[in-house]
Amino acid sequence: MIEGSLVDVGLPGLLQFLATESGKSYKVRLLNGNNRGELFLSEGELIYAAFGILEGDDALIELLAWREGGFIVEKLSSRFRETITPNMKLPMRLTNSFADQMAFLTEQGMGLNTEVVTSSRFGTAEWQSILAKQPLTKDDFVVLGWAKEGRSMREAMREFQFDAVRATASLYRLVLTGSVEPCQKFAESLGLGTAIGAKTSEELPLPIVDEAVSNTTDFDADQKQASKHKQELENKILSANPEGTAAQTFDSLPALTAQDVEAHKKKTAVAVEPKPAGGFDIRRTDPLPLVAIDIERLFQVSLPLAPFGQIALNNDALDNDLKSILSDFREKKSLIEVATAKGRYPGQVLYTCKFSLERGYLEPPDAVVSLTIDLLLGRVELDQYLLQRRRMTGEELRELTEMSRQKGVRLIELFVQTGIITQSDLDRLNAERERFAPR
Repeated sequence: MIEGSLVDVGLPGLLQFLATESGKSYKVRLLNGNNRGELFLSEGELIYAAFGILEGDDALIELLAWREGGFIVEKLSSRFRETITPNMKLPMRLTNSFADQMAFLTEQGMGLNTEVVTSSRFGTAEWQSILAKQPLTKDDFVVLGWAKEGRSMREAMREFQFDAVRATASLYRLVLTGSVEPCQKFAESLGLGTAIGAKTSEELPLPIVDEAVSNTTDFDADQKQASKHKQELENKILSANPEGTAAQTFDSLPALTAQDVEAHKKKTAVAVEPKPAGGFDIRRTDPLPLVAIDIERLFQVSLPLAPFGQIALNNDALDNDLKSILSDFREKKSLIEVATAKGRYPGQVLYTCKFSLERGYLEPPDAVVSLTIDLLLGRVELDQYLLQRRRMTGEELRELTEMSRQKGVRLIELFVQTGIITQSDLDRLNAERERFAPR
């Protein structure tokens, strides 16, 4: 039983709080002098209200006006419905609330302490179809780009000044869309789990496995696969032509020696704290598709209408196509919805968006959105984009440019080989540049 004063806790807040307790039913008695009222909630819905001779909505309206008095909350058994006849049906439960999101994450064995990495489903057609129903926000894409090697939302809270509610909401969306998965996915198969408060991969003890079956574990299989992938990549980059002819393609780079690549790696290497003996580390080392992430984020964003854009919509002399596009953004439509509307050419819409940003009709959510538009329109070359996105330094670009000139290898191919971008980045960029090319 819960008792309190309506001066301390308002009735609307009380009802909404009780509604978050899924699967439970409550009776709320209200007292204000000689006045008495009753409310019944069942599984997040207000199903009965009574105040004197008033019932249903009429009674609720009167009770909501009370600013003084007391309340008594009593938890009911599942058989209470046999004692009353419902006179209303009002959903009180907030969907997608903090409580809902935490409950969902708990069911998935995830929490704010769980280290996550980008999922293997990220960027696939299946993932994109899910995103149409559950879009990701700016927070989510920021976390995706930052947590590529495995980090927890608790670390994100410190890094980006998120509070617990904001961090939980972001993790909920990332897990729901299949954008991330726990670093400890192989530990789960060994019975270590990833519940809320679980230790990070560095803190997990080395699992004890019988030697007779140790070679058949998922962890060993993954290690073998990772080693094979690494060896294939190194063979592709370091393959030498015995005849010494100049390389011109991605598949054969005879002029690139092991010394060339190792020299570049030493300059760009990031110091990694050594793992303790017997430590358990299964972090991914594949580079994150940053370009593909920025493009997907651009498509999902709705460009806010600036005050000047509001005024421009009332200008009869404004171009009708421009006015139509601005009107769509005023209705909070995403850029991809606006660009692919019937009768429009995507390239012209993207150009109009850039024009509107420059004229002050629209406001960019951040600098990355405007930069990504320039990248798709060909106004910014990939190397300059990567510099501005801090994917590489000016010194690294100069070194790779010189290597490209000396060895006869395209610069963009070196970006892929050195892990600055992924092949999927390049494929996505080429495909979207073709889609948004002028017609």
